[in-house]
Amino acid sequence: MNGMQCNDCNQAAVVLKETNEFIGDCGITIQNIDGEMLPEIGYHIHKKYWRRGFAKEAARAVRDWAFQNTEYDTIYSYMKYTNVGSYSTAIANGMRKVKTSKLFSDFYMR
Repeated sequence: MNGMQCNDCNQAAVVLKETNEFIGDCGITIQNIDGEMLPEIGYHIHKKYWRRGFAKEAARAVRDWAFQNTEYDTIYSYMKYTNVGSYSTAIANGMRKVKTSKLFSDFYMR
């Protein structure tokens, strides 16, 4: 997360420490959530690396960076309600479910 600034909140590469192989991305973007522009933490990990804790580790690093380096006191995440992996990652990182819509579950953390 070194070098990121609030005005360029975006996705950072997720790479394996051992090989420097790119396996996904994670970061903060501003998303329209129910008509409000809110900071949302998102992560995308290559399927080959699912269920190994990489999304959780990356999301925690981004969460910590955001709370230490931005004015945000709340960060959101939303995903399809059927995406059990993302749902589990959000909960493991201390997020709480705030609502469910037809397609999405919304979480927040403070």
